[in-house]
Amino acid sequence: MSTYAIDKLLELRRRAENDAAIALGRASAAKTAAWEAQNALKRAAAAAGGRWEAQRNFVPGDKEFASDALARHHFVDRLATDAQGKGERARLHRTTVVEAAERAEEAARQAYVSARQDRQAAERHQEREVAAARTVAARREEDG
Repeated sequence: MSTYAIDKLLELRRRAENDAAIALGRASAAKTAAWEAQNALKRAAAAAGGRWEAQRNFVPGDKEFASDALARHHFVDRLATDAQGKGERARLHRTTVVEAAERAEEAARQAYVSARQDRQAAERHQEREVAAARTVAARREEDG
């Protein structure tokens, strides 16, 4: 293989490794953002669950009208629905967005490792070619 071809191959391998490193960085940032959003959803679900628990365990005074009890019951039901909905959103986010971001980061990591190995192989090949060229040049000098 000519020196020019080896140099071009090595340049392409380095560029591919650099592109893979950038993709890995972006995938890692996306995973971090997904986890931050997941934690925010979990906190919101926990807060909604806490509000529901507080109202569910509320003990009314001695004199409570039936309309007040019914309104409180409906309010507690809405809080329960809200807490359940937020918990479901957190679970759905985890199974879709977070897991997809983790898979994307792992794929980007594997692509980066592969690109790095390809670049290292090209560098070793270039080193062998340079060493072989030096050997041939040294033999020609001895014979000449």
